[in-house]
Amino acid sequence: MNDQQAITAMFDGIAPRYDLLNRLLSFHLDTRWRKKTSRMVKEHLSEILGASSHQTAPTAILDVATGTADLALQLSKDNPEAQVTGIDLSLPMLEIGNDKIQRQRLEHQVHLQAADAQHLPFPDHSFDAVTCAFGVRNFEALEVGLQEMRRVTKDNGIIAILEFSMPTSWWIRAPYQGYTRYLLPLIGRMISGHKDAYTYLPESIKTFSTQSLTDRLLDIGFPEVHTTHLCGGVATIYIANLKKNGSALQ
Repeated sequence: MNDQQAITAMFDGIAPRYDLLNRLLSFHLDTRWRKKTSRMVKEHLSEILGASSHQTAPTAILDVATGTADLALQLSKDNPEAQVTGIDLSLPMLEIGNDKIQRQRLEHQVHLQAADAQHLPFPDHSFDAVTCAFGVRNFEALEVGLQEMRRVTKDNGIIAILEFSMPTSWWIRAPYQGYTRYLLPLIGRMISGHKDAYTYLPESIKTFSTQSLTDRLLDIGFPEVHTTHLCGGVATIYIANLKKNGSALQ
């Protein structure tokens, strides 16, 4: 079993309690962060599309590593004219996401499928926006996954990434490190029944910095990357534009 298979198996195992754990361990902030990400996607696309084309709203959005489809559903509500596609490798996660879509009667707008973020099964320049919430840390080859996201993004489109990061303020960083190192794995293990899942999370955050992801996005050809820190840097939203000065939003 390679690293990607191990990560997928881990998410398969925690899928039934994944949403509960997200809400509990983030103090419900993950919901607010996804809403903000979706709102920023809408604002940036409105600015870009209004300035560069006759198109007034996005028609196609891809959510990579969609999990149980929380961000995909929010994107569909904020962009009612767009078809939203969510992809993930974990079939149990997708099953839960499809249940949500049916309950909210959004089958006409939101579609989920099993696919690998590093081998996206879509033509070049297919989507106005490509998003990913708390998923890029799990790419086996980060640069390959980012390049694939760029490949399927339209020339006047954007990539939006919501990801955990290390807090920039020392007075937040110290208690945050204590929480993620000791309390989060304990609670996660007790509720999910998976001994490794919530030990993996803080370990993966350690190797991830806002500057390193920004640099990767610039390296693969995005001329602009806007970052928005949330809760003192506990999480960060990255908006990468393919057109320089394509958006006036900062």
